[in-house]
Amino acid sequence: MGIIKSAVLEKLQPAIAKAVSTIQKAIEERRPIVIRHHCDADGYCAGISLERAIMPMLSDKHTRERDLFYYYTRLPLLAPSYTYGDATKDLQRAGKFGKKMPLIIILDTGSGADSLAGIEKVRIYGASVIVVDHHPADKGMNKYLDAHVNPYHAGSTYDFCAGMLCAEIAYIIDKKQDFSFIASVAAVADKVASKESEKYISLAQKNGSPLKLINRTAAAVDFEAYATGPTSGGEMIDDLLGADAKKQYKLLTIIEEQIKPMLEAQLQSCLKYAVAESKKNFDFVIINIQNVKHRNSFPARGKSCGIVLDHLMQKGKKAIVIGVGNDSINFRCSTVIEKFDVNEIIAKCKKKFPYAQVCGGGHRVAGTMNFIPASYDEIFEFVKDYVDKL
Repeated sequence: MGIIKSAVLEKLQPAIAKAVSTIQKAIEERRPIVIRHHCDADGYCAGISLERAIMPMLSDKHTRERDLFYYYTRLPLLAPSYTYGDATKDLQRAGKFGKKMPLIIILDTGSGADSLAGIEKVRIYGASVIVVDHHPADKGMNKYLDAHVNPYHAGSTYDFCAGMLCAEIAYIIDKKQDFSFIASVAAVADKVASKESEKYISLAQKNGSPLKLINRTAAAVDFEAYATGPTSGGEMIDDLLGADAKKQYKLLTIIEEQIKPMLEAQLQSCLKYAVAESKKNFDFVIINIQNVKHRNSFPARGKSCGIVLDHLMQKGKKAIVIGVGNDSINFRCSTVIEKFDVNEIIAKCKKKFPYAQVCGGGHRVAGTMNFIPASYDEIFEFVKDYVDKL
């Protein structure tokens, strides 16, 4: 039995059981474990959930503290996929220590075809691979993976995020720990509105974590992920997620003092220079995103679009918000606009403009599409036409 009951989890039990047994086998065989997760709040919640469950087992297996340095690594992925370059770095790291090839656990990404080359490369050299993801899954990925946990395989599109799934896996490995708080933080951070997310939040509250603390932590982890960048985040994000309650409180206080004015300023800039068009049943908001924020500043482009959408929805409006750059478009959409689909837009653009080098992905109502700058006019007009036809 897991943390919560869910029909989706029941359907995913074989995949979850395979993931658990693969992790346990790797530890028993003294294979290094490498956790690679997306560099956002959900990704960190996913990675740290598994880390908390795995580390006691590793400590029992490797009595010398320095051995943990060789047998365990957790690093974020800056790209929304497990790239060929990521695979190269992981193999170089494994070869440097001269140990057995690792078990690589890819979280909050890895299910798409854009991760295939990286996964194939590490498998050539003998690595095992687990993917726990909640983005649309490519049909051909399973044969390259030792375990693949993805709600899409159970007919679910957005009832779970990676942090929620990894909390369940972690709980099976170590039932002595409470993973309800970290699962609820992931759900809030990734805006999962489902019966399952409500169950985690309710359970976390019963276990002593008020809703306000969950919301504050979700926002703070999101910022800390931005501030941490390509490094592991180490103890700081772990502390934010409750490993050290005193440090958690202090970190939340100083982070909130920073992010509140940043978010308010970004919202004002976006609203000032946004172009809004009233459609039949919703507003279409276009933001020249590279002109309304500093380069590499917080919040990122996607989140900037998200805070505009949140602002409009708080006023009772339905909206599609796009952040347009010279080589990318970020999408955020109210879930009630059912015909809108980011992945459909990307697929159609790939087919219609094969020379535009279109790539990207995400969820139905939130994602990013990239393309070469020369194709900007065609891509932008296509997106506007797509929205006009909704």
